Amino acid sequence: MAGHSVATGPVKANHINNEDRLGLYHRIFEESADAIAIIDAKGQYIEQNEAHREMTGFSDEELANNTPAIHLGQEVFSTIAQALQRHGAFRGEVASRSKSGEQRIIDLTAFSVLDQNGQPICYVGVKRDMTERKHAEEERNARIRELQSVYALTSALNQATDIDQIYDAALDAVLSTVGTDRAAILVFDDDDVMRFKRSRGLSDEYRMAVEGHSPWKRDDPSPTAISVSDVRSDSALSSFMPVFEKEGINALAFIPIVYESRLLGKFMLYCNHAHEFSAQEVRVAQALAAPVAAALERRREQELLNRSEKLASAGRLAASIAHEINNPLEAIGNLVFLLRANPDAPDRNTYLEQLDTAVQRVSHIARQTLGFYKESSNPVTVDLSDLLSDVISMLTPKIQSKGVNVTTELSQAECIGVPGELRQVFANLVANAIDACSPAGELSVGAAHSDGHVDVVVADNGHGMAPDVLPRVFDPFFTTRNNGGTGLGLWVTKQLIEKNRGAISIRTNTTEHDHGTAVIVRLPLAA
Repeated sequence: MAGHSVATGPVKANHINNEDRLGLYHRIFEESADAIAIIDAKGQYIEQNEAHREMTGFSDEELANNTPAIHLGQEVFSTIAQALQRHGAFRGEVASRSKSGEQRIIDLTAFSVLDQNGQPICYVGVKRDMTERKHAEEERNARIRELQSVYALTSALNQATDIDQIYDAALDAVLSTVGTDRAAILVFDDDDVMRFKRSRGLSDEYRMAVEGHSPWKRDDPSPTAISVSDVRSDSALSSFMPVFEKEGINALAFIPIVYESRLLGKFMLYCNHAHEFSAQEVRVAQALAAPVAAALERRREQELLNRSEKLASAGRLAASIAHEINNPLEAIGNLVFLLRANPDAPDRNTYLEQLDTAVQRVSHIARQTLGFYKESSNPVTVDLSDLLSDVISMLTPKIQSKGVNVTTELSQAECIGVPGELRQVFANLVANAIDACSPAGELSVGAAHSDGHVDVVVADNGHGMAPDVLPRVFDPFFTTRNNGGTGLGLWVTKQLIEKNRGAISIRTNTTEHDHGTAVIVRLPLAA
């Protein structure tokens, strides 16, 4: 820039004579925090400073007549020597092993010192210990990978629709992150026995032999991870040695799966060869166990809620059946009384025909009821027209008692699903619609298919849902009923629909001239 001058080249110190200058340079050499060494033209050590002595652990006498291969290794030293011969300099990170055997990562800068003819007089190496920084970087990167693994596992667990998907996601995460050869997940059953739920690379014989084993008691509030680098050296596992040898297992680790101080199960990590599990490997496995424990507990709570709703549904169904079956039973009782009182009455055959009709009606109701609980638990092709007709037929007493007018538009529509679960879904939705209707209200049920799916619409002309109610209708235990509703009906309904690869949505209106609610269930169309 104009008005400024920049001095270049060495700083001149004419008042310092050459001897003093050499002394100053040597003091800088000795006092430098970086490790510095001078190598002769043959590649052998001439001199080193104190920092270099501390880094390598070798004295001046021990380094004399030796090349840097003594602590860098011959291969690395040859690479550096070639770079110095070709380019006169080398810069890079290399591994150095001290006299005591400790390995360090060093940043090495080496350069040639040339004579007037351009020939190397000696070589200078400046070394900076990067070991701690490298370890810090590796630890940081390991933590980042660990967090990424936990995040990916948590996402997979949140998307899991059944318990098997939870087990599979857990083992996928453990094997890919920890890197063991084999793995398994075991969970306590209702009898407090640790049972295999999923495993990778284990034989049936092995699982049968070790199932039930646990290094912790079920009520242990703070079980710790246990690793065994060589199963042959652990006397506590001596009884399992034959099966370990047959299975080819030489190292293993027990990782507890704990939720709020409650032991749920364990991860088992297996190695085909002796292996010292690092603190990082154990920590990662424990980090992965945490979201798995939460997912298992959430699943258990969902099953309890489902069980509660099933009991409530069974109670409602029983009441409906009792109401519907009462009329034919009364008829049967009356007809039996008439036949006993007048065994030779002229209307005897008429009474018997009426009695047979009443018995058939009771039998039909019983078959309908069994249809809810005896059908296949696996997805099959379901005729929604027949299923919805059965649901409406079962709820006829409830419909008639309220005077609700029901219209149906059931085209031939087949979906893929579990029949019993779909019956429960639509029984809940139709029953809710009946409850929402005013006396002599209107209820419609329609089913139609298009674009690879089936839409079932259950609509009523009740008062509709308030804006603050609609966002919460699928929350467990939320209810607007004053008659002791469980608040689980729609929550369970949504769970069952999603389990059958479907979706549910609600449209509602509360205006004076256009009020009511329509529930739309979309299910996969049968191929």
